[in-house]
Amino acid sequence: MADGGKRRRYVASAVTEHRAANHSDTARFTSARSLETTMTEAEAGTLDTMQPNPAWDADSYEDTVETLSEDGLVFKVWGGDWCKDCRNQLPDFAAALDAAEVPDEWVEHYPVEKEDDGSKTGPLVEEYGIEYIPTVVVERDGEEVARFVEDARVPIAVYLANELAE
Repeated sequence: MADGGKRRRYVASAVTEHRAANHSDTARFTSARSLETTMTEAEAGTLDTMQPNPAWDADSYEDTVETLSEDGLVFKVWGGDWCKDCRNQLPDFAAALDAAEVPDEWVEHYPVEKEDDGSKTGPLVEEYGIEYIPTVVVERDGEEVARFVEDARVPIAVYLANELAE
């Protein structure tokens, strides 16, 4: 998957396929952590900024890639294609996930919009307390085990790998 030519299949496409097959307005799907989540069509989406950066050098981050490849981790990514920080940080994170061969179904995208008052809106923003983007929450067996928030001073993949290694 590190070849960069293979596109990720996102949660949104699974929701769309399920809707097409079942002709329903909402879809129920089970993530890798076996938690059912209901998303309306307005909530489903993908982030263009999660297209892997082909120039990202996995060999320079061997320990990070190994840690991110751990079975059972679910990566929930909140971001916006309009957001400069997301455009700068998420392509490298996506490349790290590719290098770690994280299965597509373990990466969930939640596009966020910024309101006039600066607040963020989007799927599960309130439930997860998302104030800044990009935010990446890592869960194992339905429990949050690591969280990266926009203002961290290291790359997303490195930060999360360090959190997971503790």
